[in-house]
Amino acid sequence: MPTPHADPWAERIHTAQARRIARSLSDQQAEQLRAVFENDLTSGSWDDMRINNALRRRGLLTYTISEHSYQCGGGAWKTRPFVSDARVTRPGRAVLEEWEILHAPGAYHGPELGTAQRHALECLTGNHGGRWWPGCGWSVKNRFETVRILDSLVARGLAERGATAAGDPIFTATGMGRLEVRPHWRKLLDVRAARKSRLEASGRTTETTWQSEPGHGCTWQSVREVDAMAALDVGDTFVRPGTAAYVVHRDGSVHPTGITRDAEMGGTAWTVRSRIGEAFTCESHTGQSRIEILRAGVRVLKVVPKREERPVTGIRPGDGTDYHGWGESGQ
Repeated sequence: MPTPHADPWAERIHTAQARRIARSLSDQQAEQLRAVFENDLTSGSWDDMRINNALRRRGLLTYTISEHSYQCGGGAWKTRPFVSDARVTRPGRAVLEEWEILHAPGAYHGPELGTAQRHALECLTGNHGGRWWPGCGWSVKNRFETVRILDSLVARGLAERGATAAGDPIFTATGMGRLEVRPHWRKLLDVRAARKSRLEASGRTTETTWQSEPGHGCTWQSVREVDAMAALDVGDTFVRPGTAAYVVHRDGSVHPTGITRDAEMGGTAWTVRSRIGEAFTCESHTGQSRIEILRAGVRVLKVVPKREERPVTGIRPGDGTDYHGWGESGQ
């Protein structure tokens, strides 16, 4: 089975892909990735090349190999390579957060749940105080199928099985199961709060790659989701958001999940300098240049002038609202 990996130069990564890569990491690999990102020098000099190479192959880490000369006994000099300028890539940061979600206290980090399993777990935790028994009011297709799926949740520690006085099966959601159905954005906030507390307690900061980049100043209120081929022209600016799930309204306006619309988006703002067909030559707000291939159907968050902004009227059933996460509205 091929090892899942990410593009180390990508600005974002789909949540599902980040989770797949996170599940492929060993504890040593994840701890070293976190040590690099949090500048934790107590864990060593990050020179375990087996781990470094594994992280680099996955697109999570970049580093430079330098040489260090030292004198041995008898006056002989030897040279050995060591790692310098180790940096976590943007996809690496998302993967690290997914790994921390999976390994949070009491969290489920087993095999990925299927669609039916997750639906059954959500129904179980959301009805009758986290219990199911035949005739309780909901089922998945039929009784046999419901019992089969709930038994698979029992095998993963997400539910417990018992019996009623009449001998019928009864299932109860465990604490792990209740944690698993929490919204992804809430899990992210918990992970980031834990990191903030950890860094404040030790007096450290995250690596300078993320702290030194200037912000682009664009807020969620100032962008609209548009078709790149049809709506982007030379001089237009679009934003690749950093890490946030968001809702897209019928008029193209977006609303982030868990934060206000006037919050800064993070990520990178790109200004189109030239265009040939689907190839857009863009310059970022940090001064980098690259060619973006935006084919038909690719949607981006375009910065619109103030006069084009319209107030959001709210989310109504049937208004064509779509849900997006990391990278889901892009390529």
